[in-house]
Amino acid sequence: GEVIRSASYLDLLSDCQEFKYLVNAHKDTTGVSDLNNMARHRAKDLPIKETDGIHGNRYIESVKPSPVDQLIKTEERESGDAGLKPYILYLRQKKGFLYASLSVMSHIIFIAGQISQNSWMAANVQNPDVSALKLISVYIVIGVCTVFFVLSRSIFFVVLGMQTSRSLFSQLLNSLFRAPMSFFDSTPLGRVLSRVSSDLSIIDLDVPFALMFGFSSSLNAYSNLGVLAVVTWQVLFVSLPMIVLAIRLQ
Repeated sequence: GEVIRSASYLDLLSDCQEFKYLVNAHKDTTGVSDLNNMARHRAKDLPIKETDGIHGNRYIESVKPSPVDQLIKTEERESGDAGLKPYILYLRQKKGFLYASLSVMSHIIFIAGQISQNSWMAANVQNPDVSALKLISVYIVIGVCTVFFVLSRSIFFVVLGMQTSRSLFSQLLNSLFRAPMSFFDSTPLGRVLSRVSSDLSIIDLDVPFALMFGFSSSLNAYSNLGVLAVVTWQVLFVSLPMIVLAIRLQ
């Protein structure tokens, strides 16, 4: 292309008819109802400030307003703790709560199997009525059964991630294909590509594994605390204040 004219935004808006037509075509996106007289109104409405000079003289200067009327809006981003809302929206896609519940139940059974293994070994390792073959056989059978449940936990989370990613990707494509032309004129191409590529990659890989490790670590911690509370209840005097302190510091 060729640069036909170079000037400030207000000068182009007041003098160049082609640029005025381009800006008026995007008034629905920018939220400006009348751009034909905007240059004159903004020139009249500039605030004036009196300032003391270095040598004691006073001079008047105009304060430029902030550029609120732009073709490309600033992208809105949330910062800080967003709470559980993103995870609830994630689990609502394609029976996400069902797969997450099945995965949590499988992990609970896996933890119960581990506790049963350790309890069986601790209770019967010095029992003369239980032979070594029976002791090891029962221990191995319980371990093999728990392997299937930990495998099912991983499978359910993988299915959850795949179904949710497909649903979100389909919704994103439908929104892009049905968006008006003003959206593509006012939205940078890099922003759209970032949402389609990097953000969806995070949803595909990071979110399901983060949920899986979060659920697994929490259940493991609470199960270990429960076993310690049953065996030696005095540990609660130390563990409960530490749990409250950790929650408050997060």
